[in-house]
Amino acid sequence: MNASRRAIALLSTVGLALLPGCGGHLAGSQRALHVPAERPNGSAQEESGAQATLSAPLIHDLGLPLYPGAVPTQGGGFTVKSGHQAITAAYLRSSDALPKVEAFYAARLPHGSLKQYITQPGDGGVAAFSFSERAAAKSVTLSSDQSATIISLTTTRRR
Repeated sequence: MNASRRAIALLSTVGLALLPGCGGHLAGSQRALHVPAERPNGSAQEESGAQATLSAPLIHDLGLPLYPGAVPTQGGGFTVKSGHQAITAAYLRSSDALPKVEAFYAARLPHGSLKQYITQPGDGGVAAFSFSERAAAKSVTLSSDQSATIISLTTTRRR
């Protein structure tokens, strides 16, 4: 299994682990998908042709930049509340190469937040950013293969 597929598998496992057995609940009204900033009507067209929207509360709670033109993956975004924490996450897909997406986030996130950056010619790579801001831990994880870059945005806040 190559590094980018391992990263995607890890992200999927972590995302699934947050839902069942966490002692919290998925905020159904928060279930949402990414909306590209250039769409003023608050919608995005997925590859399947389905129309998706992203709730303003989810965007606000996430508090991370959204990569222009990225579209939601299946399941797009959600908020999980558990105990004294609220975890907000969004999963996006871009046809842009990892170096271009990494440069976008490197320019917009705090200096020193890039923790890992591995590229593999012809096979993609992984980039991971993490930092704390006020009472929130934030992370951006990018993984790519030959056809796309997957963007995982996560914010964990104390409630």
